[in-house]
Amino acid sequence: MFAEELGSNASRRRQEENRARRRKLKEEQQKKTQQQQQQQQQQQQQETDSNTSSKVQQTIPISSSSAAATNTTTAAATYTVDPSVKSTVSKTIQEILPGSVATATASSKELSAVEIADIQRRQRHVVQTQKNAATTIQAFYRAHQSNMKLLFEQTELLTKRLQDLSTLQVLLKRQQLSSNSNNNNSTYVPPPATATALAVQLLFLTKSIPYRKQKNENPSVTTSTGIVKLRNMARDSVLVQQFLDLVLIPGVNSTDENVNPIMTWAQSHEGMLRIKAILRLALVVATYHNNNTAPFVDGTVIGTCLTFIKAVTTGPEQSNDNVNHNNSSIVSQLVQTCRPLLVLSETESSAKNGNVSSPRAAITLTTLVREQNASSTSLPTKMIKRVISLPYYASRNSQMDLISILRYHLLYVTGGAPIPSTSDKAREACIPPKERQQASLLFQSVFSIISSDMDDQPSHQRLMVRFMSEILTVPLLTWKVSDSCLDLLLVCNRHNRTRRNQPMLVSIMELFSEAHGDAMSMGNIESTLCQDISLNRCNATPTQILLANMIQLGRSSVQLNASQPNKLDFEAAIVYFRFLATLVDAVPVSTFSSRESVVEWISDGKGHHSPVVLSPIVLEQCRLLVSDTWARRLFQSAMDLDHLQTEKILSKKTDKDLKMEKELAEVAATSTAALAAKEARTDRSKAFWKSSVWAKKLSKGVGSILSNKGNNNIEEEKRQTSGLINATAMSRKFAAEGSSTIGTVTVASSLSGKPESPREHSFNPHLLGTLCVVYGIVLSRWGGGGGEDIVALKRPSKKGSNNEVATTTPDPCTQNLLSVLCFSTSFIRVAWAEIQSEKFQMPTETTAELRSLSIRPTVDHSYNTSSTTAEGYAMFYLFVAALSHILILTDDAEIHDLGRPIPIHQLRRVVIALKQLLYKASCTDEGNSWSQGTQQKAASREEPNYFGLSLIQSSSKAMRDLYDRSSRRPICVPKLWTIDDLMEKELRRCKTKEDYVLLLNAPVLRVCPFLVSFKRRLRLFERIIYTDRVQMQGENNANPFNPNPLKPGFPVRITRGRVLEDGLATMNNLGSDMRQRIVIHYYNQAGARETGIDAGGLFKEFWTDLSAIAFDLNFALFCINDQNCMYPNPSSGAAHGSDHIRLFEFLGRILGKSLYENITIQPQFAHFFLSFLRGDYNYLHMFSDLGTMDSQLYDNLMFLKTYDGNAEDLCLTFTVTVDDFGGTKEIPLIPNGTNVEVTNSNKHRYIGLVTKYYVVDRVKEQSEAFTRGLWEVIDKTWLRIFNEPELQVLISGSSDGKIDVEDLRAHSRYAGGFTGIDRTVNRFWNVLASMNSKQQADLLRFVTSCERPPPLGFSTLSPPFTIQRVGILRDGDKLPSASTCFNTLKLPTYSSEKVMKERLLYAIESGAGFELT
Repeated sequence: MFAEELGSNASRRRQEENRARRRKLKEEQQKKTQQQQQQQQQQQQQETDSNTSSKVQQTIPISSSSAAATNTTTAAATYTVDPSVKSTVSKTIQEILPGSVATATASSKELSAVEIADIQRRQRHVVQTQKNAATTIQAFYRAHQSNMKLLFEQTELLTKRLQDLSTLQVLLKRQQLSSNSNNNNSTYVPPPATATALAVQLLFLTKSIPYRKQKNENPSVTTSTGIVKLRNMARDSVLVQQFLDLVLIPGVNSTDENVNPIMTWAQSHEGMLRIKAILRLALVVATYHNNNTAPFVDGTVIGTCLTFIKAVTTGPEQSNDNVNHNNSSIVSQLVQTCRPLLVLSETESSAKNGNVSSPRAAITLTTLVREQNASSTSLPTKMIKRVISLPYYASRNSQMDLISILRYHLLYVTGGAPIPSTSDKAREACIPPKERQQASLLFQSVFSIISSDMDDQPSHQRLMVRFMSEILTVPLLTWKVSDSCLDLLLVCNRHNRTRRNQPMLVSIMELFSEAHGDAMSMGNIESTLCQDISLNRCNATPTQILLANMIQLGRSSVQLNASQPNKLDFEAAIVYFRFLATLVDAVPVSTFSSRESVVEWISDGKGHHSPVVLSPIVLEQCRLLVSDTWARRLFQSAMDLDHLQTEKILSKKTDKDLKMEKELAEVAATSTAALAAKEARTDRSKAFWKSSVWAKKLSKGVGSILSNKGNNNIEEEKRQTSGLINATAMSRKFAAEGSSTIGTVTVASSLSGKPESPREHSFNPHLLGTLCVVYGIVLSRWGGGGGEDIVALKRPSKKGSNNEVATTTPDPCTQNLLSVLCFSTSFIRVAWAEIQSEKFQMPTETTAELRSLSIRPTVDHSYNTSSTTAEGYAMFYLFVAALSHILILTDDAEIHDLGRPIPIHQLRRVVIALKQLLYKASCTDEGNSWSQGTQQKAASREEPNYFGLSLIQSSSKAMRDLYDRSSRRPICVPKLWTIDDLMEKELRRCKTKEDYVLLLNAPVLRVCPFLVSFKRRLRLFERIIYTDRVQMQGENNANPFNPNPLKPGFPVRITRGRVLEDGLATMNNLGSDMRQRIVIHYYNQAGARETGIDAGGLFKEFWTDLSAIAFDLNFALFCINDQNCMYPNPSSGAAHGSDHIRLFEFLGRILGKSLYENITIQPQFAHFFLSFLRGDYNYLHMFSDLGTMDSQLYDNLMFLKTYDGNAEDLCLTFTVTVDDFGGTKEIPLIPNGTNVEVTNSNKHRYIGLVTKYYVVDRVKEQSEAFTRGLWEVIDKTWLRIFNEPELQVLISGSSDGKIDVEDLRAHSRYAGGFTGIDRTVNRFWNVLASMNSKQQADLLRFVTSCERPPPLGFSTLSPPFTIQRVGILRDGDKLPSASTCFNTLKLPTYSSEKVMKERLLYAIESGAGFELT
């Protein structure tokens, strides 16, 4: 009992001791845990989450994890003892535990037993997870090492087997040579079983091996699927080449179906997968490229892979001896098996919908990346990085479409980007040679494959359409492939159904047009092109890229570029340029811009637009279309004057032409408007050689150069053909010989005598029409006329787009194009002859609105009505634009004596045609009806088109130029310009000023005011002035019940002898108030006010006195030309200092006031200065105006214009030399003009710039000041309805100042007892008729203060001319007097005509003031 008690006490005591010891350990452990938690909180504040994850990996190495796997208790103890491990585990707990538990663990000072147990459980879970991860990593590396060892062994084995096959083939070849066998070309073909074993082994070595088995994966086909992975490119590519050369290609080329491995594999599903995998492998090797270095693949390897692909898709190339029916069937089966895998003629969506013509949606870059990522999600990170560098078609289940692969390779591999960043500076060198070689091999193979399917026309068409849409829209294609590739597109197509000798490129164009005809006809060709790249990644639109590539290819083809006219294929060229016309119509308006940086705006679909700078290289290639050399060659080759019978058509005259010539001769015999006739008929050659510095320089200095030995014959020919052409003598010579000159072609070129080679293709006149369509679109979109509707005053735009479709200012390229057509070809003569031959329809014959006309080509390549109509419209438009351009540098002698640019009777036909066109555009087309007081515009049936708008604007300009030219020297009778009774009804309906001003906005007056007779336009101007003057000043009449009496005006004091100074001081600051009534008070030199009362007459007197001073040549504000017409003195600043601008502004205001008050003045202004007054200088007359200002300079420029030698011999630069206060000063005409020589190609530009400087630039400052003052009083829109001669009539009345006595007598009134049959009155009219012109003008000035009659005659004189009776007893009692305010002559009743004439002359010549009144 005691023992038991002692034993129980001992055990109890041991238990208590154990409990105390465990309690103490727990307390120590809790203290340590609290310390660790405090350290953990501090570390959490300092470390980031990313450092935490890396710390976990570093804390538990693989060895520690393995130890933990063998002894869990030891691992827990390690975790407890090691602070770093505990810190890592606590961080892991923070990630694993919920936020509340983790927070409680970190913040609580004492934890319950449950919480401590939960924490320990989670710690054990973390340790177990780390143990599993370590186990997995070790298993992966063991598997990787095993796989690498296996791959190495299999590689060595495959290499040895391939070497054995190579040795076997060499031995068999030697045996065949030694045995003199007839079949020396036979090659050893391995059995299909051997080919299968080698193929499986090769695919195993070149595939990505997954380290984890995929779900639902068939182990029997693992070697045929997966991602192609080339671990060692140099080694693997050689293996692929040897396998193809030794195993597959011999079998494919074999005529025995039993040894062809492809045919054997095609019998099973696993075999088809193997075929697909091998094709994929060959494609990857052929197109492999490392982004960091140059391609590793040798050219022979690429060639072998592409040869195999071509063999299985088109059939092996065999000699005719080996071709038999059985072999054909084998080849057919082979192609049917492999071709669908590599050549997709249409997308899956198109196949389902049955829509062949729908645009192909090629695999986009986003799709490619998505496929790559999808195929590599199960791989480790390092493997993913390596796979992404492979092309998209390296992954399984991706399409192996050759066209898409070629596009992908050209875009992203060749050059590294669609448009390499170094292309601007490096040009073609931006493409490395090895990359170009690789791309060229791939291009040749793909094109040969898709072009081989000629028998299946639908499939062939779809492939060619895809080739056009996807390959020819690759930017810089001609740089990325070799010339041999481009030759494939330019060789003759022997398989064409219609024409077997046209370039392959043209056949592709035809097929593409047939497939997408509707879209092209609607101008939506861009929707048919591949658009898989955004503008941000490739800074050029698909249409721009296609246009650039087409131009590059066309310029390389002898059959299309006209470099050898005898080899030009007219039919192919017509198809080619019609396709180019469609592209030019669709490209953005920025394509042909001359700006250095061209920006296109793109939208993100959310209303935000961002700018993208377009590629200057692509735009440069597009602009080659309008290069001078190519355009010149094309038009010269398309125009055969003998075939078209141009000169015969132009020289033919009808009875109507003869009648118009007779009428013009009658008018010219009595007309005084022949201002330029005398100067134009002057033979300038003799005077030139005596006075011209250039001629002396040429005859002395250059003559010695031309006499250099060794070139005597050539230089002698130059001396014979160079020099000034005697235009008048030549015209007589040609007239006597019955021949004529041809356009602007020089005599030297016409006498070259070099026979032309016979044409290889028949001439087709429709090529000229097609060229007119192409360049007509260019000129109408970028010539400045298609960007604004001058009839409706609005800008056109594409439907649903705010982008402009045409420019509003001409681009320099269009001006160069016009210069080529005018001065380097016979286009103007040929085009007008073709128009006269009625082969093409004129725009005036259409019933549609001219504003909506379009010349976009139709799809049908036959010459139907629509195509010939478009060609006719385009040819007429180009002719009109070129005619207006050439008239700038054509003088009157060339027009009237030489028949240039076309005979004068043909010019009259042009006037008639333009008149009909402009009348239709401005009056008869729908939407141009006008009613009283308002403009009623009907809704147009169609939207305006840029071509129709440009046609109207060009026609308006050409018509205006011809009208202005005829005003200098008549081309036709005046009635030929006008439409009978046009605007007569509208004028009668107008009552108020607003009605008349609104009438100025009528389309006919804005577009072609010369269709309205000058009399009606002048009446409209006077009615505007009169109604406005009545509103501003009131009405001056004797009616006591006048509701609008005369208003008090601004008083102005003028002292005799200080007319200019006083007027400038008191009136120059009135501005638009000059329209108010101005009351002039004259003071004599003694300071006494004259007794006259200004009711309008004193202002007339003031203006007469002012003009006598201001327009005096000695006053140095104006100078005169050879025709005694005034223009601003270029040296006025030197004479008057800074005040000369104020003086010109003041004179402009005074001239405006005189027009406003219907006062005619004496000065006759120069033609070019009148253009400034209109606000629209017409450069057409610039050259003729220079002839009136500086005849010697004019002769020099005429010599340069007609000089047939080398213009560089004259040693001219783009500068002018002017006098500068006794010295000389050189002024450049263009930037760096001192270093730019004048050549034959730019001499016309030099002539224009020199003329512009002397005629326009020198007097620009003075002219602008004068017009500013004029337009403050007279709105410039009121003056634009007149041309320069008409404006001069408006200012000065009749040009010669001769008074029509009968007109004055018919519109005179009598007062004071006089009647029309009174004897004194009859004596007055007889005396007036007997006076000379000067005396009549002085008498008119004495009565009205104006020495010239009103422009419309005395019927418009207000108040009317009145003769008032003054009774006298003796002839010496009184002198005649006048009331100039009321235009009244107070005439005494003299006894005879002799006495009356003496008294009248004494009164008008006395020069006294108003004291005589």
